[in-house]
Amino acid sequence: MKLVNADDIYEKELEKAGLDIGKPEDIFSDEGQELRGKAKRLTKGRQTSWVAGRLGIVIDGTGKDLNKIGRQKKLLDQLGYETMMIFANTSLEIAQQRNKERRRTLPEKAVAEMWSQVQKTHIPRLLKADARKCLNAVAASLAAPCCLPLPQEWVPSAV
Repeated sequence: MKLVNADDIYEKELEKAGLDIGKPEDIFSDEGQELRGKAKRLTKGRQTSWVAGRLGIVIDGTGKDLNKIGRQKKLLDQLGYETMMIFANTSLEIAQQRNKERRRTLPEKAVAEMWSQVQKTHIPRLLKADARKCLNAVAASLAAPCCLPLPQEWVPSAV
């Protein structure tokens, strides 16, 4: 199973460029955003390669772009993948708290805007029965209860 997530590449690129991943002004600078674009392109290339090889993938994202999610699901369904989504929702307060605990923090306003975009999406309707919605409102991410039985079995051993 391959994890599709541009964050690791982006953070390494920021550090290589001498930018501080803890400073929003570096993240949102022209150079920081150029590196974000590079990380997204590299990640997209990896995902394309993995899908071409029919490897199992987990796409990790905020869920704020419903059209992008729909396009990805449609392509994967056409290729014979079994798709589902775990939509882990949380309150804005918890989202802000978790942002402060991350290495790469964003301005509170940016977090609020992304959180609001996610709340407006209709992900469960798009994915129909293939979506599982979990209320992820516990402060410690891995300690959060999950609504699916399989993660309940392996999360305690992973902590």
